[in-house]
Amino acid sequence: MQYSININQKAFIENFPTLDVKDAAIVDFLGHFSHAVEIEKKVIGTTVYYWFRYAKIAAELPILGLNAETVRKRMRGICATGILLAHEANQGAKSFFAF
Repeated sequence: MQYSININQKAFIENFPTLDVKDAAIVDFLGHFSHAVEIEKKVIGTTVYYWFRYAKIAAELPILGLNAETVRKRMRGICATGILLAHEANQGAKSFFAF
């Protein structure tokens, strides 16, 4: 479980007004988790894609009360803002995202 959540509220409100605090917490977690040694990566050109398991995100952020499917839907919304880029071949069990 991630013990601390650090959200720059001003930046989120000014730059991503459609996101809520749960989305911001997910982005914070992904930023930290992308530096973990055990994370699976794909490098395509100069873009690094990370495999973020939806169930892992839900488990690491229990205060949000989300399940894996809800995290998946929120990740798509986060992609719509441009914070994340979904890999074009995403489908099924493994979904890769880049910042």
